[in-house]
Amino acid sequence: MACVCDGSPAIKWFSLPRHWVVVPAFSAPIIAYLAPLGLWTPLLAMLLLVSWDMIRDQDLRHSMRRASLPLAGLLALALPLLGLATAPWSLLPGFTAQRSLAVLIQMASLLLLLRWQNTWPQRWRWTMVLTAGLSATGIATLTYLDFSLGSPIARLLHGDAHYIIEGGSLSRGATVHGFLVLPSSYAALCLWRSKRGWLLAATLLILNIALLARNANDTAYFALLIAGILWLLVGILPQIRWAVPVLAAILILAMPLLVAPLQQATYCTLIHKAPSLAHRLGIWNTVAPLIGDHPLFGWGLDNARAAPGGKISLELRACDANGQPTGKIEVVGESIPLHPHNGALDLWFCLGAAGAISAAGAVALALIHRLRQLRGQRWPSAITVAVSAQLGLTALISYGLWQAWFISALSFSCMAIAAITEPSPAGETRR
Repeated sequence: MACVCDGSPAIKWFSLPRHWVVVPAFSAPIIAYLAPLGLWTPLLAMLLLVSWDMIRDQDLRHSMRRASLPLAGLLALALPLLGLATAPWSLLPGFTAQRSLAVLIQMASLLLLLRWQNTWPQRWRWTMVLTAGLSATGIATLTYLDFSLGSPIARLLHGDAHYIIEGGSLSRGATVHGFLVLPSSYAALCLWRSKRGWLLAATLLILNIALLARNANDTAYFALLIAGILWLLVGILPQIRWAVPVLAAILILAMPLLVAPLQQATYCTLIHKAPSLAHRLGIWNTVAPLIGDHPLFGWGLDNARAAPGGKISLELRACDANGQPTGKIEVVGESIPLHPHNGALDLWFCLGAAGAISAAGAVALALIHRLRQLRGQRWPSAITVAVSAQLGLTALISYGLWQAWFISALSFSCMAIAAITEPSPAGETRR
C-alpha cells in the first residue's frame, strides 16, 4: 500500500503560515460535534492563513495567479452563478440571491484552499489530515462517554433539550467524523512506514467504526462501511475505478426517473424496517413531479423549503403481506421539509437540467482528473474513489445540498482527499 513521498524535511512547527493550519484542522471536528452551524469558521481561519502566506511570499502569489481554473471548478462555480441568475423568478428571490452568493463564496474558497494546499510538502498535508482525524476520534470518544454517564457535559452546555441529551444532535458531527476516518488512517500509514504506522492506522479505523456505530447517525456509519469495502475492491481490481465517475454522473442526471421504481420496489420493506428511509422516499416522490414544472432552470437555489404543497402532511401507511396498504399509519411528516434529503433531486428541483448537467460534469471531471494524476498508484486511487463514493452516498440520502455546514463538511473532505493522494508538484522548493 505504497504512499507517495517527496522527501520533505522535518517540520519546523509554526514557522510558516501553513503550519498553523493544524489549528483549524484540529478544531473543525470539535465544532462539527458541538456547534456544526459554525463549521465555516475553520475554513475562514484557513483563508486568513492563505492571505498571510501570499502577503509574505511573492513566489506563491505569482504561482497562485498563474494557476488556471480546471473545467470541473468552472462547472462547480456555475451552480451558484446560475442560482444568482435565476433568483428574480425563483420562489424566494431575496433568499435565493443571498444563499447563491454564500454558496459561491464557499466554493471559490475551497478552490483557493486546494490550490494553496498543493504548494505544501507532502508530509505536511498528511500531518494536517491526521491531526483532523485524531481530533474527530477524541471528541467522538468524549461525547460517547458523556452520554454513557447521563450527559452531564451536554446538560451543562445545552440544558435539558431532549434531542441533544439523546444524542440526535451529534449526527452532523458524525458526518464530518465519518468523512475523515479513511483519510486519517491512510495518512498515519504514510507518515510512519513501520509497525507504528500500521498500529496507529488500525487503531484509528477500528475505534472510529465502533464510535460511529454508537451514534444516532446511521448514514455516517453505513457510508463509511461501504467506502471501506469499495476501497478494498478498487485496490484489488483497479480497473473498476473508471466506472465510478460515470456512475456518479448517471445517478445525478437520471435521479428524477429513478424515484418511482425505487418507491415501488422498496417501500413496503422500508416502512417496517427503516421508516425514516420510507419517509425520504415519500419526500422524493413528492419532489420528482414538481421538477417537470420547471425542468430547465428549476424553482430557485435552496427553494425546496417553499415548494408548492411541501408543508402538506405526508402519511405513510403499513403494508400487508401482499404489498397493499393496511390503513395503519406508520409515519407522519411533511411532504417536503427544508430540503428533499437527496442531493441529485435538490439539484434538479432548484436549478433544473442546467444545474444537474453542470454538477454531473463537475463531479465526473474532478474524479477523472484526480485518477489520471494517480495513474499507477493503486491504493491512493482506491481511497479517492472510496471517499468520493462516501460523500456521494451521504449527499444522496441525508442532508440539504445547499446547507452551509454541509458544504463546509464537503470542503474539508475534498481537502483531505487531495492532501493524501496528490503527488507534490515537480520541482517543489517551498519549505
